[in-house]
Amino acid sequence: MKVLPSITHSGVIKKSFLFLLIIVNVCSAKKLLAQQTLSVKNLVGVWQYESPTVGDELNQSFAFFGNRNFFFNNGKLGDDLVSTGVLKGRYRLDKNKIYFTIISRTIIDNANIGVKNSAIDFGIFQYNDIVPRVITEKKPKEIEDPAIITFIKPNHIKINDEDYYKVSSDPNAASKL
Repeated sequence: MKVLPSITHSGVIKKSFLFLLIIVNVCSAKKLLAQQTLSVKNLVGVWQYESPTVGDELNQSFAFFGNRNFFFNNGKLGDDLVSTGVLKGRYRLDKNKIYFTIISRTIIDNANIGVKNSAIDFGIFQYNDIVPRVITEKKPKEIEDPAIITFIKPNHIKINDEDYYKVSSDPNAASKL
């Protein structure tokens, strides 16, 4: 009769410890990879809010440039009474934080409020006869509170828990999408 080897208490502990060590290493490697791969180089491009697909026009989005300038598009100007459409400025990455300096903003001026055509558009109100006006900040300074930026995948980041998807590697494409 063959005797089966017994599993010792120390053998179970060693296997459990090894398994736990592997899990910790995998989690640490993923976290380290995310921190290492988030750079200006892979941030450059157009990042659209919530969707990797561009419909008839670009939704809320960021265009990040290699020279550390950015362009923030708050969606279709005048849509749902959005009165600030565009922010332009500079950004600075510091590990998982991104700091912004606003240089100018585009707002709606001299517009009439109307009701949308429900057969064509979603929402209720809109600005009609839009006259955009650019306001240049007199003394631009970096906003003290940073946003938290997290690298998820090469085409997916989070900025303060909001998902953004890369729709173009060319930041100049924002005006063409």
